[in-house]
Amino acid sequence: MKPITSKALYEFRNPNSITFSPDETIGAFLLHQADKEKNGYNSDLYLLEGKYVRQLTASHDVNSFIWTEDNKILFPAARNEKVKKKQSSKIPCTAYYLLDPKGGEALPAFEIPLKVIAIQQVSGTKYLLTAVVHKEDPDWPSLTEQEREQAVKAKEKIGYYTFDELPFWSQGRGVWNGNRNSLYLYDSADGSIERITGIHFDTGFTKVAGDSIYFTGADFNDVNPPMKGAFRYDISSKKTTTLIPQGTSQIHMVLPWGEKILVIGAVGGTINDTPDFYVMNQDGSDLKLFADWDSCIGHGGLVSDARGGGGQGWKLAGQE
Repeated sequence: MKPITSKALYEFRNPNSITFSPDETIGAFLLHQADKEKNGYNSDLYLLEGKYVRQLTASHDVNSFIWTEDNKILFPAARNEKVKKKQSSKIPCTAYYLLDPKGGEALPAFEIPLKVIAIQQVSGTKYLLTAVVHKEDPDWPSLTEQEREQAVKAKEKIGYYTFDELPFWSQGRGVWNGNRNSLYLYDSADGSIERITGIHFDTGFTKVAGDSIYFTGADFNDVNPPMKGAFRYDISSKKTTTLIPQGTSQIHMVLPWGEKILVIGAVGGTINDTPDFYVMNQDGSDLKLFADWDSCIGHGGLVSDARGGGGQGWKLAGQE
């Protein structure tokens, strides 16, 4: 057996984000492989059908994806020069492609004037977007392409960073001062984009269920609090309900569970407490301990600068 060398690490291929289609007949996953020449990773999409695995892309540019409700795959990529030019010029822009796993090429789906890092389908042509937006940025979707270009050039003329928040730097993301993970509702039918969270709110976990959006996060303007809150947004009424106020508990996830809400976190605890399972009503009332877990839930103990794969998968089986 040959000893493992540094060169051998470039041969490792790491599966990531294994997810099954809505009809649960096939699965899809990403395969990452380090590329020394570009000092990054190549990432492609693969399909799992029974015992067989089939490669769907060979462009090395698929870093995330979701299944749509009609069993197609939606993923972001910069595959035309116009989008590449915008992104290289730091103009917020994310282009999505739609791929039928039964066969055929990936076709352009839509282009969004935001730096989108996550997308979930609400229903039909409506999607929930998580986008990185600086608290002092203009309302990018409302600007024309020329106005966006001018706004970016104005920011670049400043030539320096102002650090007025903690943390101002984040592992894997670099300078993060002023940035927020913001939530938007997007309709691909008419291109409309509606912001859900405020300019100072930083979003964590999100989950779409019917007409509701469940999410965690915190609103701040100087120090990002370690104790996040839990919230529910009603799409029809455009109303946000605070389920658990920020600063009181360490909330990891908030999920719909029949007529109740399942909360995973250390309610009333500290950031070092292991999370437990709680249930509450949809309006945030009657919070009760469901299971005293006393162990880590969905979080590993490995801290590394070089992780080729990962991800989480959750499935709630009935009322158990």
